[in-house]
Amino acid sequence: MFSSGGTAWLAGIGYSYGLGKVQGDYSIKLDYREVGVSATDPNLNDSDWGFSKTNQKGFELTTVYNLTDFATIGVKYFDTKIIQKGMTFSLGNLDHSQELLVDLVLKF
Repeated sequence: MFSSGGTAWLAGIGYSYGLGKVQGDYSIKLDYREVGVSATDPNLNDSDWGFSKTNQKGFELTTVYNLTDFATIGVKYFDTKIIQKGMTFSLGNLDHSQELLVDLVLKF
């Protein structure tokens, strides 16, 4: 069962205005990814997508806007679904996940 879940991949599209350093700069990114049950790729699997579980596929939408030169606000939403059902492996048994994250970042 693990032999069919050893791959991970990501496809995405995005747009940025500015370099993200000054007031008014913004970016938006949409991606789709699949992380197999036995695929642990630190570039694709993070805590802000699918709660860091494997055996997931789904979308992520991220936007970031520079309020000032030292403050940004970011909004991220992800929605994932399980790839292979019936898994008891603790890292690959999440049926569905959704989360909306809102971040305010101040640079000192």
